Amino acid sequence: MKGLAQSDRPELLDAGAGSLAEVRRSLTDLARINTFLGGNAPVLDATWRLLQERGLHEATLLDVGCGGGDIALRLVKKARRRGISLPVVGLDI
Repeated sequence: MKGLAQSDRPELLDAGAGSLAEVRRSLTDLARINTFLGGNAPVLDATWRLLQERGLHEATLLDVGCGGGDIALRLVKKARRRGISLPVVGLDI
């Protein structure tokens, strides 16, 4: 099985393609895809495990390439339920 070809072209969302409404719909779709296909799970699990292993009750999360911020929001909600302060800085084009 051959690997997928890589491209050095920017993603359409990063290139400014589409209206604001289309971008919002795309980010909503990406969040839904990440949830249903399990794309969130490795990031959520690894981040949560790191917080627990270090016994942290507060930390700052830097999410680079955050898209709509869906993964960071899920982490913040989980942290809040467990009494952990987790402010987030999200960066994306």
